[in-house]
Parts: sequence; structure tokens; C-alpha cells
Amino acid sequence: MAIRQHALACLLALSAFAAEAQVSLGDLDAAMSARDDEMAAFRERLNDPDSDRALTAMRLLIAKGDADQRQMAIEHGLSSTNTDIRLAAVGAILGSRPILVSRWFPEDGEMPNSFRNRVSAFNGTTNTDKSARVPLQIGKYLDEANCWLINDAVPSPRNCLFRINSGEISTYVGGSWAQLDLDEAGRLVGSPMIGGIRTEIVVDLGL
Repeated sequence: MAIRQHALACLLALSAFAAEAQVSLGDLDAAMSARDDEMAAFRERLNDPDSDRALTAMRLLIAKGDADQRQMAIEHGLSSTNTDIRLAAVGAILGSRPILVSRWFPEDGEMPNSFRNRVSAFNGTTNTDKSARVPLQIGKYLDEANCWLINDAVPSPRNCLFRINSGEISTYVGGSWAQLDLDEAGRLVGSPMIGGIRTEIVVDLGL
């Protein structure tokens, strides 16, 4: 009998705790409304008429914001018609040291060992459609070379991965610098030589 009474008491206690822990629709609506208000306030900062303040807000949200804030700032920057803001957005994204997913499409579908070795060097994989999926782990910024390094590579210009210089974005994935353009979809695209093969690359920036 004592065991049954103890079990009943535990069940009643758990039921009371569950009742106290319930979230009402009012609580949920209030939390969502507060979140909407917060995001609207951040959006206002991104559209500040003072361009310096707006750029600072964008860089901060990309570098330290939560997933929603970061996405909002990336979309704002990459969709801007202002070239300086678009470049600043790319720089802020690279500065947050993400892993960017890239696709490599070798000309005529050729994949010699030199190309495959380059894919393997980045821990990428080749696909049956004659393309490669290559993750690009962005490392620290190297001041002396004005570039972002590959992952945690030894600080050296030969280990550069991306740079922004004189209004142009370039990559070193093929072992020499090649220019990239920012397309309307917010991706970096270009045609560097990789393993001796002209290759179309598309780098997703998270837009």
C-alpha cells in the first residue's frame, strides 16, 4: 500500500510540474511578437542612412548574430545594388570563417589525376555528373598578403584561399589567383585553372 501511495504522489507531482511548465498561446504569441520587433529593429539598423553605421551593423550581425540575424544581414548585403556594400558583405562572410560549399565543373568533363588531386587536397569529392563538391574552410586573415587562409594552414601567401583587392574578389584554389564575380543569386563564380583544366566554380555564400 505504501508503494502505491508513493507512486500516486509522484504522479501527482509530475502532473503539477507539467501544468506549470506549459506554454500558453499568449506566451507564444508574445515571444514571437517580441522576436519580430527585434528583427525589425535590426533591419532598420541595416538601412541606416549613415552608410558607415549600416556597414558596421551588417558586419556585426554576420560575424556574431544568431542564424536568423546572420541570414538577414547576408541577404541584405549580397542583394544590395551598392558594390561597396556587396564587397563588404563578402568580406564579412569570409571574416566569420565559415565552411563554404563550392561546386567545380571541369571543362569538357575531364578529370585527370591533377584535377582529382586538387579536389582531394580540399577534402572534396567527385560526382558521377563529372563535377566535384568541395568544402572550403575559411581560415584566418593574413595581413601581409591581404587574404584569407585555408582553414588553419601555416600563415603564408601560398596558403591563401580568397582575397578582396581593388574592388575585385579572387581565389587561389587552383594554385594561382583567378578573379571571381558575385552573381545575382549571391554566389561567387569564376573559371580558374585547376589541375591544368579550365574549371567553372560556383561558391555558395549562404544566400
